[in-house]
Amino acid sequence: MSVFTTITNIEYYQSLVDDAVEGETVWSINKNAKPGDVVLLYVCAPKSAIVATAIIADIPYLEENINSEFFNTWFAEMNELILLNTSISRHHLREIFPDWGYWKQPRNSVQVKTEYLSELLPLVAKHI
Repeated sequence: MSVFTTITNIEYYQSLVDDAVEGETVWSINKNAKPGDVVLLYVCAPKSAIVATAIIADIPYLEENINSEFFNTWFAEMNELILLNTSISRHHLREIFPDWGYWKQPRNSVQVKTEYLSELLPLVAKHI
């Protein structure tokens, strides 16, 4: 099992909240994610925080419709979507992981390096 981050903007936050009712969503993800991998869903400013977790349910696929606003973006079906009781701010993540450059300006979905998992996963679990 691997852990990935994924990112969205505030415009799509409400759809994430709505999807959490059913516990399923389709969201952008790193093309290397696999079924069973954990996803930490991050919402950009003004939230600037990890707001939910999910599990990859199916192999990621590429949006190939040239007319789609998401053209050339990888997506995956996700289940076990859970909103965190309290989000984990980017500021807090930068304090805990000062050497993890991703949190300076998160942009894409990335696989979390193994060296961060022993602190990150318990942190996330405390917010569920």
